[in-house]
Amino acid sequence: AHKAVVTCVKQHRSNASIMAPAVQCLSQLSHDDHCSTTIVRLGVVDVVKDALIELAYDESFCKSAIGLVDRLTYNSANISMIVESGIVHEMAETALTYIESQSLVTRFLSSSGRVCSTKNYGLKLAGDVIPAMARITGNYLDNASMCLASFAALGSLTFAPQTARLLASKGCELALKAMKSHPRSTGLQRGVLEFLASLFLQSKAAEVGI
Repeated sequence: AHKAVVTCVKQHRSNASIMAPAVQCLSQLSHDDHCSTTIVRLGVVDVVKDALIELAYDESFCKSAIGLVDRLTYNSANISMIVESGIVHEMAETALTYIESQSLVTRFLSSSGRVCSTKNYGLKLAGDVIPAMARITGNYLDNASMCLASFAALGSLTFAPQTARLLASKGCELALKAMKSHPRSTGLQRGVLEFLASLFLQSKAAEVGI
C-alpha cells in the first residue's frame, strides 16, 4: 500500500488536492518502522521538499507535509536522509510563512528539534532552524504551551558547544521575556530553566548568556 501511495505522490506532486491526502496517508503508514524506512528510501522526502516550494500557497498541504516529516523523524534510521535532503530549510521557511498556524508550527518544532538533537546535525542545520525557532518563540511569548514547545526545540541545539554559542544571546533574551510573561506558569518556568541549564553547560554559551 505504501509503495502505491508513493507512486501517486511522485506522479501528482503539483496537485495540492491529491498531495495533501496522499501525504496524510503516508503519515499513517509511517507508524510502522519498516514502512517508514521504505517510504524514505523511495525518495518521498525529496518529492515533498519540492512540493513545499511549488505548493507553498496551500496551507493544508504544507501542514500535512511537515506532519509527515515529523512522523518520519520518530524512526532514527530516517534522520540522516532527511537532513541530507535539505527539506529542513523548506520546512523552516514554511513555518515562518504560516507562523500563526499553531498545528503546523508545532510539527516543525517537534521534527526539527528531534533532528537537531541527533548526532551533530544541529550544527549543520543551525543556520536554518535557529532564526526560525527564535522568531516562532518571539511570536508566541503570550502563549505558554507554544512557548514551552519552542524552548523544548531550542534545547536540542544546546548539546554542542558551537550551536549553544550561536543560540546563547537570543536564547537568553527570549528566556527572560518568557519567564516575565508567565510568572505563574510553573510548567513553562521549569521548561525555560531546563533550557538554560542545558545551555549553560557549554562554557562559551554561559559567558554570553550571563
